[in-house]
Amino acid sequence: MNLYLPEGWFDAHKVLKVSPYQFSKIIMVGGRGIGKSYGVLEELTLNHPEKFFYIRTKQKEIDLMVDPDLNPFQKININRKTTLTMKKKQKEISMITHDVESNIPIALVSALSTISDVRGMNAEDYTTIFYDEFIPEKHVRKMKHQGSAVKHMYETLNRNRELDGAPPMRLIMCANSEDLSNDVLVEYDVIDDLIEMKEKGIELKDFPDRSLRLVYPQFSPISDKKRSTAQYKGESGSYEKMSLNNEFTHYYKGNIASLNLSDFEPKVMIGD
Repeated sequence: MNLYLPEGWFDAHKVLKVSPYQFSKIIMVGGRGIGKSYGVLEELTLNHPEKFFYIRTKQKEIDLMVDPDLNPFQKININRKTTLTMKKKQKEISMITHDVESNIPIALVSALSTISDVRGMNAEDYTTIFYDEFIPEKHVRKMKHQGSAVKHMYETLNRNRELDGAPPMRLIMCANSEDLSNDVLVEYDVIDDLIEMKEKGIELKDFPDRSLRLVYPQFSPISDKKRSTAQYKGESGSYEKMSLNNEFTHYYKGNIASLNLSDFEPKVMIGD
């Protein structure tokens, strides 16, 4: 599947247009600035609107985005001539609305650290969770038990929908390839899958038995164009590998290789 629009940006619609019964979890790990978050937000708010939860890891991220000058929808508003905005709803919950005067939420905005602590909340009007930037950058302090917190959040918001005859919520997660050992990737057991995708040049892989779609863009035309910009010109460090090549900078394979075990004689047995 070609993951890119004619202009080179990431095509979120092509990735998201699947039934939640088939793929309730969509995990995307890609280079910086190729259009992942932009595309998902545009899909959920304008192209195929639905009520959703917009999640970031920490409350301070949301507090910054509520500032009109740091509105994450500025680029969408310019391109689509809209007035989407983010504003406070209550102390630790914000909302996305069609304009600054509206108090009707398109989406509720919360920090994972807040919403994962809540139990028994009614969210039946909401169909999707979009957890953006779930892999922290190397210099950012990590959230403990982050993967478990994501699963607690999903259970709280999804509850027993399928048992009641309704489709499950979709959980969409986006990030840059900063840290392969991120707790969310560990909890959802996708590290080996991402390594295989990288080594084989696979950008999209479906796991119907796990209701999971993995998206790993590696041939972004936007990333290729960015190589000649002032920031990246002549640079080839770990940051550039993550940002442009979508490489996990903390992953080192070393001398690990697949070998035929029949050629070896076992000397030690551990456990079973």
